[in-house]
Amino acid sequence: MKIFYFTATGNSLCVAKRLGGELLSIPRVLKEDKRYFKDDKIGVVFPCYYFGVPKSVESFLREAVLEAPYTFAIMTYGNMDGGGLRRFRSLAREVETRFDFTAKIKMVDNYLPMFDIADQLAKETSKEIEAQLALIAERVTKAQRIHAPNPFASRITTFFSSVTYHRAAKKAPGKFQINQDCNGCGICASVCPRSNIVVEKAPRYLSDCEICYACIHNCPRGAIHLKAEKSAVRFRNREVSLKEIISANN
Repeated sequence: MKIFYFTATGNSLCVAKRLGGELLSIPRVLKEDKRYFKDDKIGVVFPCYYFGVPKSVESFLREAVLEAPYTFAIMTYGNMDGGGLRRFRSLAREVETRFDFTAKIKMVDNYLPMFDIADQLAKETSKEIEAQLALIAERVTKAQRIHAPNPFASRITTFFSSVTYHRAAKKAPGKFQINQDCNGCGICASVCPRSNIVVEKAPRYLSDCEICYACIHNCPRGAIHLKAEKSAVRFRNREVSLKEIISANN
């Protein structure tokens, strides 16, 4: 079994690790030449961004050829999943890629423009993450063919996502602030899935931001901030190390 994953703060990698098999980072795959993959099972695990799909995941779907008797996709999200899976399935249809099982799993939300991370961590137990993981793992093991429903509201959020995500990505470089605690270590560049950060004396952002905030959450000195963030607390899934985030995106 092969599982392709995209992760910035560890939630999706945590899910991929629990499912097992050969784990392949989507950003790393996109930087290599191989685009054809075959196995008995193939899965994709990704986070919901702007009620939609991260740019890297969309690029992967458009470029990769996945051949397997059973295919599945798991989307992680924090508070609102919107039309994320709907958008993913739409992209898959566009490129004629079949997915037999799709599911979503509610985890800790770490979207800094909207949520206080300390508050989100306090709600972690109520999300019953372990129970969700166990159910998804069981269904994948049994190769069940089930799809998460598309609520009517997902149509509205899918439109919102397509209109705002790429626009926000273009404006993103001007929203980062670097304080005096930065020592130029370069970890922010190492965890960036789009190679969008150049570190000179301090990080400098280019024009291809994923809006994943991996740079902020994984900065060891807490030196990177947004101009308008709801929390100074940072998050990385406890099941995932900084080394794994770097390996996934560098």
